[in-house]
Amino acid sequence: MTTLRDRLTRPSLETLFADSRLTSRALIIVEGIDDIQFYSRIGKIVNKPFKFQAIENIAGYTEGCDQVIKATEDFQEKINEEKINEKYFLAIIDNDIRKFRGEEIELNGLFRLKYYSFESHYLTEENLKKIILDLTQVNHDLLNQDFIESMKSEISTEISDSLYLPSLEALKNALNLNYNNIVGYSSAIGQILNNQTLINQIKTKEEELEFLASQLGLEKNYETIRNIAKGKWILTCYSKQVIKKIQGLKTKCSEGLIPQCQYCSSGQMDKCLYKLKHKPQEGQLIEMIKNLIDRNELAYIINKLSELN
Repeated sequence: MTTLRDRLTRPSLETLFADSRLTSRALIIVEGIDDIQFYSRIGKIVNKPFKFQAIENIAGYTEGCDQVIKATEDFQEKINEEKINEKYFLAIIDNDIRKFRGEEIELNGLFRLKYYSFESHYLTEENLKKIILDLTQVNHDLLNQDFIESMKSEISTEISDSLYLPSLEALKNALNLNYNNIVGYSSAIGQILNNQTLINQIKTKEEELEFLASQLGLEKNYETIRNIAKGKWILTCYSKQVIKKIQGLKTKCSEGLIPQCQYCSSGQMDKCLYKLKHKPQEGQLIEMIKNLIDRNELAYIINKLSELN
């Protein structure tokens, strides 16, 4: 129930939509604070003046995916009132694990991501190139397709190795309310990665977790991780692995194991172009990664926003 205080401090969905129609700026509802900047960056690519609003800042609703769905359900009559209204309203939710629960939601104006969350979209070859170019003095010519593909494959494998069993454990807990879990989706990734005792405990459940994976048609690969791992878990693992890989490039260059820079090829290894200009803190690197936009990876989201007014 919407209180008077709520109406005075937060706009209603109807008010926001009316303003969108008046200003010719489509209203896009998102789950929370982390989503606003991500979708705003995509909006800049589309080059249309969208209004991005976190669901918790709309009267009558709190944060999260279920609230976005509820708001969309509440607004169906208005969306369907005129065909043009579909051009001015969109609600975006993460995929989460709904498909594993068999929860298929079909609502006019509701758009669901392909993967567990928006953070699942950052590990791409294009983004890796941008990170390497920013953190080193290497030139574009050295970053050939084979080199970048190999690096992406190594990183995705490392992430899969780290997150496969913990993610299956969290997934099983989410699917079975009576399950005696070790970790869940609310667990912080640092508590998992930095706790060998916890990791060993999860490994004792490997057989039953693999049985769950076979039931759901899941295999141990990065595509599975993008579908079952919490986005922040992936992003943290990605940042750890990418800095580790970049730190090792100088040695690989000097040994001729990767496309060699001009300094190492002339024997001046101390001036290697792959050498880190500076080592960012983990939090800084995560924010740097979150600034990256790969248009090919995000094409389906870009196309959806392009359909709006």
